[in-house]
Amino acid sequence: MDPLSYQELIEAKAGKPTTLNLNDVVVMDSAGVKVHGDDVIASMKLDCPFSSDVFALVDGGWVPSSWSLGPGRILMADRCFVDALYSRFKDGKKQRADADSEFLDFIMDWPVTINPLLYVMEGNTRTRPLATEAGEQFEEVKRKISSALPKATIMPDSQIGLEAALNILDELERPYRRKLGFLVDVAPALMAPVAQCDRLRKLNWVMEKADHHGVKRLSLPVLAAFSSILLPARTNPAKKLLKPSHVYGGKEAHNALSDLRALEMLIAVHGQFPSAHASLWTKDRNMALFWVGMEIVNSELIGTQRRFNIKLQSPLLAGATERERALLR
Repeated sequence: MDPLSYQELIEAKAGKPTTLNLNDVVVMDSAGVKVHGDDVIASMKLDCPFSSDVFALVDGGWVPSSWSLGPGRILMADRCFVDALYSRFKDGKKQRADADSEFLDFIMDWPVTINPLLYVMEGNTRTRPLATEAGEQFEEVKRKISSALPKATIMPDSQIGLEAALNILDELERPYRRKLGFLVDVAPALMAPVAQCDRLRKLNWVMEKADHHGVKRLSLPVLAAFSSILLPARTNPAKKLLKPSHVYGGKEAHNALSDLRALEMLIAVHGQFPSAHASLWTKDRNMALFWVGMEIVNSELIGTQRRFNIKLQSPLLAGATERERALLR
């Protein structure tokens, strides 16, 4: 199944059945015998009774959560997904047998491998977690996952894993501080709609702020700010992710950066470990819409540089003029 599109994510409503468009389908009976005359059905539409309340973010888009499972694949779990998992399952079974069916329920039948470090790195105090808090968060997330899915493999699950999370936080500290300063600086100015005639000036101001703080113009925080100016607030996942306000300090910026950093980690894993087919599972619709709407693909690691491609005609950038898009180059 190819990754699904931005429009398909918009149409995937919480608690509602899902329609999937499948390509190159081989139909078999329960014994594995083909039941169609040809080898392959070019495409088919499948109306599923399962809802897509949890999204699996993959290279090039998204799929309903459990469709990303497979042998050797790694599930990166953010905080809202872990909480959803913990509230829905107990000892590998649904806590409420009469609960609506979700794609997430298929996770009960898989020997799933879950990486919990995003949960640890976000913390629960709206600031960068220190060693003591990170240790507490690490034990908490392991307890929640093990309680919900006892057969799940948590990787890493040891003190070495916690040290890895802290090392990553240390490595990202300087970039994190630069991005934090950038968002604190620009977010209050992103609240009001921007008239078309003033948009180029405002976008140029955002780029100058990025340069001032030492944040790359094609980094996710800058792309989110850029998109926040382009699209109306009611249909703008970037703006909903940043949550700009008149009073916007370090805690507000940390919340936004936790989501953006999770996506950056997904890009890094795709580039460094492509064979792992990692996916990031989240219940945060705006985070998912931002990822899919930016059409981020082809992540790769070149030396120590993490690179990825975005389409300048992606849904979250398509409204920009050529002069405006030139600011990103």
